[in-house]
Amino acid sequence: MIDAAPEALAEAVTTRGDEGRGRWSKVWAAPLWAHALALAVVLLSLLPLISGRGLFSADEGALAAQVRHLHDQGTWVVPHPFPEVDPSGEAFPYDLSQPTDDGGAPFVKHTVYPMLAAPLFGLGGIEALRLLSLLGAVAAALSGAGVAGFVRPGLGRATLWVVGLGSPLVFDSYLLIAHTLGAAAVTAALLVGLRTVAGQRARWALLVPVLMLLAGLLRNEAILYGLAMAAAFGAHAMRRRDRRALVVAVGAGVGAVGAKFVDGLLTQAVVAAARPIGVPAGSSDGVVGLIGGRVDALLTTVLAPSYGGRPLAALLVLLVGGLLAAAAVVVRRPVVDVGLVRVLVVAAAMCATLRLLVAPIGL
Repeated sequence: MIDAAPEALAEAVTTRGDEGRGRWSKVWAAPLWAHALALAVVLLSLLPLISGRGLFSADEGALAAQVRHLHDQGTWVVPHPFPEVDPSGEAFPYDLSQPTDDGGAPFVKHTVYPMLAAPLFGLGGIEALRLLSLLGAVAAALSGAGVAGFVRPGLGRATLWVVGLGSPLVFDSYLLIAHTLGAAAVTAALLVGLRTVAGQRARWALLVPVLMLLAGLLRNEAILYGLAMAAAFGAHAMRRRDRRALVVAVGAGVGAVGAKFVDGLLTQAVVAAARPIGVPAGSSDGVVGLIGGRVDALLTTVLAPSYGGRPLAALLVLLVGGLLAAAAVVVRRPVVDVGLVRVLVVAAAMCATLRLLVAPIGL
């Protein structure tokens, strides 16, 4: 009996372990909508830690001022608080606003978003706009899970959590300037495009230009995304003689170009109604300005996240690390030498770590 005790204990521990794994497997096997709901709960639980009376950027401050004024007064122009000391309007408090005879329009570069946000502001103030961003992050993660599940079945749940909690969207969830909403729209457009090409719900292809138009009216990056999507599906259409892919490509391109055109018309309409002085806001934001702005943002993000450090040294380290990572991918394709792949990957990771040492980030 004494000898049998260790075996019984081992059997009991094994049984409990199997039961625990079984419970987690059942939880993990829950449908995607349940995982999306759980992600929303997690993001909501972080809201009290991140939220508050402060805002992160000047763009958020301008948007908040614009939305508040639209809701309270129904107009775009915020009066100058002290015009006597600033007759030219150059020192209007809200940065990058459109100066007018009576004050300034703080946020007119994407006029659709303030108009959509004003009713929400009336319901719950700034926190209602944060909740909108949070819902956008959940929608983006859910759409991303759909794309991943389309590429390889079984990846959807893991992708949802990686996108929702392991990507920059976790920070964008609490910002006010539509990052997550734009991400959700373009990812949904990609998912619809993939399903259309696969022959699933081909009628939904009509949603591609609508989603891309909405995304482009919210974020400039979505316009470039739409053009890239049009090029990718267009290349597939020519290579495979696929009419469905051609429909998706045209829809993405029309939505992206249409967003730039419609957004420009709306901005000019608001600016004209506000009796502008000086150069109209966004007048130099053509295609060249749009691409240049994204390139500047990329360099700032990768090389100088805090607008400091030594960008040239960081660029050199990142270049070497990128070449090593690319070499690892090339070597991996024929599966020749796994040991060499490991060496290259570790070396690339060391370069990524070294980048923090040669150009430290000042938080």
